[in-house]
Formats: sequence, structure tokens, C-alpha cells
Amino acid sequence: MEETIRIKKGPFSHLDDMPFLESDAFPGFRKKVFATKNMSFTFVKANKGAKGKPHIHEAEQIMYLLEGKVKFQVGEEERVLSAGSVLGVGSNESHSINVLEDSEYIEVFHPVRLDLFLGYMK
Repeated sequence: MEETIRIKKGPFSHLDDMPFLESDAFPGFRKKVFATKNMSFTFVKANKGAKGKPHIHEAEQIMYLLEGKVKFQVGEEERVLSAGSVLGVGSNESHSINVLEDSEYIEVFHPVRLDLFLGYMK
């Protein structure tokens, strides 16, 4: 049985070789997605003005902002984050994002979020 869900075959990949996935459901966000059986990883490029409405998911989430600036809300707490910021979102905890500057960030989810693939597949 296949243990890993991947865009490319094999246990290794390189961001330069992974396609950006885009979705009409998430305008302004382009993602490269890689997943193992239990975790998913995304590299995200987000355009200034893009917004992720408040939502929840079962997976816990860690985000590391590489560049840019975003306003992120977790529960009732809201913060402006800049390059170098790290945040954590618990399982089923409401959160949202407002991209204040063109930004790049990495997200890691556990367990794997299949909707990251399904929402971006055409």
C-alpha cells in the first residue's frame, strides 16, 4: 500500500520541481504541496490583499513566515506577523489570514490535510 501522497513519485522532491497549485476557491494563494501518510507540507506564495476566511480543520498547523507581512487571527487573538514569525493553530481552532504584503510561508499540518490536494485539483 502506498505510504505517501505526492505530486511527484519517490520519497524526495525539490520545491523547484513541484508545480504551483491554484484554486478559484482560494484566490491570491498559490501552493506547492507535499505529504506523507500522516503530515502535509505546503510552500505558499500569497498576494497582497488575499484573504483566508475564518475556518477550522482537524489538523494541527504550524506556519513559518519567510517573507512579507500578514495579519493572522487565531480564536480571538489577532497579530501582525513578519518574516521570521512562527505560529501554531490547534485542532479545530478557528483562524484566518489577511495578507498585508506579498508573502511567502511554509505550513506543516498533522494529520495530513487531503483537502489541500482536493481543493487545488482541477
